[in-house]
Amino acid sequence: MLLVLSASVVGSAAVSQAVPYEGLLNPERILNVLQVASVENCFTSRLNAERAVPLTTRADLVALARKHSGRMASSSSIYHNSRLADEAPPDWQSLGENVGVGPECSEIHQAFMNSPTHRKNILDTDFNLIGVGVVITQDGSIYVTQVFMQSGFDQGAAAPSGTGRPGETPAGPAEPIPGEAPAPAVPGSKIN
Repeated sequence: MLLVLSASVVGSAAVSQAVPYEGLLNPERILNVLQVASVENCFTSRLNAERAVPLTTRADLVALARKHSGRMASSSSIYHNSRLADEAPPDWQSLGENVGVGPECSEIHQAFMNSPTHRKNILDTDFNLIGVGVVITQDGSIYVTQVFMQSGFDQGAAAPSGTGRPGETPAGPAEPIPGEAPAPAVPGSKIN
């Protein structure tokens, strides 16, 4: 679903999580971090393989996507980030977001490609940046958020003031709607 918003956007605040030194050496934590990175790479590789020109991964978009995937996993539901425009980097001209949950990267990616609106985000040549964030729950469910962005100016420059951005087009429901999950395009996967 394409999200094109107009607003003055203030840069997102950095989010950090303190982990005790002993926690850094925890084998389960290390395995989870490696598994998440591997699954995020799977999504990025698959979507870039679909495109004529690959997207560039940007760390602040990855952090934004991971944060939203965490919110969805905590609520056991998928929904679009209603704060995407406020949390996105200030240099955006257009934003898009795909969210989904399922057992495997390949199944969720196929569900995205089977959906015209999700496929449009993946193939949209205006987007030049991507952030993919994954949370894997204890039951093995993969919650994924893909944040697509078209950057309007140099990443190192400050956001220009008074630039009119295109009008707003909603990306879908901003909050979960009980009992209204979209029909999965691939068995075992849900996308929104």
